[in-house]
Amino acid sequence: MDRGSTATITMTIVGLDLGDRFSSACTLDPESGEVRKEWRLPTTRQSLARYFAGKPRCASLSKWAPLTVIAELNDQLRRYDRQLEALGERHAETAALRQIAGIGPLTSLAYVLTLEDPARFRDSRRVGAYLGLTPGTRQSGDRDPQMHITKEGDPFLRQLLVQSAHYILEPFGPDCDLRRHGLALANRGGKAAKKRAAVAVACKLAVLMHRLWLTQQPYEPLRDDARAAARAGAESVVASESRTTCGRCGSPPPARPASTPPTGPAAAQARP
Repeated sequence: MDRGSTATITMTIVGLDLGDRFSSACTLDPESGEVRKEWRLPTTRQSLARYFAGKPRCASLSKWAPLTVIAELNDQLRRYDRQLEALGERHAETAALRQIAGIGPLTSLAYVLTLEDPARFRDSRRVGAYLGLTPGTRQSGDRDPQMHITKEGDPFLRQLLVQSAHYILEPFGPDCDLRRHGLALANRGGKAAKKRAAVAVACKLAVLMHRLWLTQQPYEPLRDDARAAARAGAESVVASESRTTCGRCGSPPPARPASTPPTGPAAAQARP
């Protein structure tokens, strides 16, 4: 380098937010601290080495110790997922439960292995109370205070059902009757409205899963809409048939004759 020349050093600050599967990265302006660029990448050494290629000071991130720990944990999680899939194949009844969006192999297996036999419950609605997802009661005279859920039964299965309910109610959740019911409860407002809605959806989810397990029928996400459409179609068919019958006669349907009071001797006998 010549004595009169000046060297310019460009410094870039890289921010990295590590996740178990995906991470968020950004570059910051060293002077103002403003974000220049943001992107999302898988949490693997290969992805980091590819995204930071050409940046010698950042290339060492691919050998960072936390990435090694995350990679090992991801490998263990994949092995557990494969084991759960194998257990699900052994319990064929879980296939009917996994039709519902948000119900995976872990939740379906925990549900089947906890309840053991669907015939234990004559009414599917009792499953919600069995798992502690219904509010308790403490009535005394005219007083009927609103209580918390009983939290009876298996706490692990109850937690899984609530997590599935949160997945259904999230912004990108699937459109179904469960989601519409939960959003209607959440929109009422009040204290902890979203939590109450999630518990209510979890309770309905437990009832629905028992019904699918018992009947082995295909799951209809929008069953209420299908019923309303069928009811409207039946009413329109009845109305069209009545109009067709009147049209064949060429005149409107005859009116029922008004009853006239009896006259003559019979009327005299009928009077007191």
